[in-house]
Amino acid sequence: MHALEAKLNNPTQATHKRKEPDTSTSDVSQAKKRQRRAAATHLHATWYAWYAHETQLWRAPISRQQKSDAKLLVAYMKLFLDDGFILSPTMADFRDQVMETGTRAEHAVLALLEGHDISSRGSGAVLKHLRALHRAGALNARIQRHEQLLQTPAICDPAPGYTQNVLEQVNS
Repeated sequence: MHALEAKLNNPTQATHKRKEPDTSTSDVSQAKKRQRRAAATHLHATWYAWYAHETQLWRAPISRQQKSDAKLLVAYMKLFLDDGFILSPTMADFRDQVMETGTRAEHAVLALLEGHDISSRGSGAVLKHLRALHRAGALNARIQRHEQLLQTPAICDPAPGYTQNVLEQVNS
């Protein structure tokens, strides 16, 4: 707003520009923390948006990248529900069940990440770390267990079939 007022009041006066930090006085060896653009999205919030929002994420008019990231994050979170999960949109407390299941999965995922000395909490950062662990083969046992649970009635997932069982074991 300041720049706009300056331009309207006195068009010949130069506007204020951001000053470059003096590189000669700053210590290059110190890593600077990057400023966040927005608050981190919690894992259970992504889970809830995937299953319980009025327009489920797999139907929502959002970018393909956002849909893909949400699908993968939810798929990774499902691996950490050792007893399976049952979600039925016809249940009276469906949204409460979705939130409880998402929170349970979030705690299990974050516990695994803490075991690997990873302190990330946001959906995007956690997805990045889970992809790396998956590529390293650290999730193979969980993927195998999840595939076994899919064959039993322990998992009742209201999401479309093409969004389920999207993870494969990695040969390392």
